[in-house]
Amino acid sequence: KVLSNSTVLGAHLTIIVRMCVALADVKFAMSLYPDYFSFKAREALASLLAYMKEAISLKNSEVLWSESRKVYVTIGFKESLKYKFKPVLIPLPHPIPNKEVCLILRDKRRQTLDRIKACKLPKMPTLITVVDLRTTYKTFDARRSLCGKYDAFLCDNKIYSRMYRLLGKKFEVYKKFPVPVDFTKKNLAKQFDRVFRSSYFYFREGPCSTMCVGTSDMKSEDILSNVVHFADFLPRMFKDGLTSVQIIALKSQDSPALPIYKAGISDLCDRDDL
Repeated sequence: KVLSNSTVLGAHLTIIVRMCVALADVKFAMSLYPDYFSFKAREALASLLAYMKEAISLKNSEVLWSESRKVYVTIGFKESLKYKFKPVLIPLPHPIPNKEVCLILRDKRRQTLDRIKACKLPKMPTLITVVDLRTTYKTFDARRSLCGKYDAFLCDNKIYSRMYRLLGKKFEVYKKFPVPVDFTKKNLAKQFDRVFRSSYFYFREGPCSTMCVGTSDMKSEDILSNVVHFADFLPRMFKDGLTSVQIIALKSQDSPALPIYKAGISDLCDRDDL
């Protein structure tokens, strides 16, 4: 039976894509097959969720339980990033559900509390102050307990620069460092809505950075949509687009990283020193 021209072309394209994958030239494969990234992300996500389901059943620590349920995108860069203290908020098509949220304020002034109540948030966050951090949560064990008690932390933008000294490194390690909210804006409800509908990308020193794109409680298709949306948004954050990106992978807090994109041979051929 003679194959049609379109069938032959499709068969050849499939062979080329498979050859590119075998050569780790995923970037070139993606240019031939635009849905290749989604395919790899779906494949990696299915494996990761299966791993997390098995791992969660073995966890006893409340902190590890909470963190092991989050799905992260890890970005590996060819060179170290320049450190930026504040995160970049990236809106997601499917917001990450945070059941328990803690809001850190400079103080509990009546005016501030009234503004927060006027926002009519779906669930009122727990409010603590800088004084509470210096007294009630002064010890390492108290801060660790605080970190495990809430899914996310917010803080007044005016005290954001003091958070690292007051909370310590654990909040950064467990990806729970507070996200700043600008209380100087008139429409405070819009500020909260923007924060709750976004995930946060931190520019930390070193060649890697991570961002949460979902939890194991979400539908896999929703997590996949967030991953693809982030990949589309990523080139806008850098002047050279994806040129500086070496690898994109999915992982949980304690799982191996599952690659879904890797710079390949086409990148090496562009280098002047080869």
